[in-house]
Amino acid sequence: MKVFILSFTFLIFAFQAYSQTNQVNWENVQIYEFTSNLNYPDSLEICGGEWMVKGKATSLSELNASEQKRIKKTVAKYGCTIVYVCTQQVFQKGKLYILGLKSKGEE
Repeated sequence: MKVFILSFTFLIFAFQAYSQTNQVNWENVQIYEFTSNLNYPDSLEICGGEWMVKGKATSLSELNASEQKRIKKTVAKYGCTIVYVCTQQVFQKGKLYILGLKSKGEE
């Protein structure tokens, strides 16, 4: 049993150490607002995916510092440097749609 636990721990450590997702400091993540039709520039690619997060804002300026920090930390874990936020609240009441992105040349 000890050998199994030791092997499992080593395997987890190896996967974590050599994972392909680059760590991004959440403070370096840039937040933008979708302006129309949920479009983003062609120079960006989806990174990490899309999420619904709690929030009540009708514009980007209404997001307080703690909400911005939470959104940035959410996408930074997946190596995304840019996040687009939809504040139109057409999806679910009390939730914001966010999309994690990165530049196509980033690794």
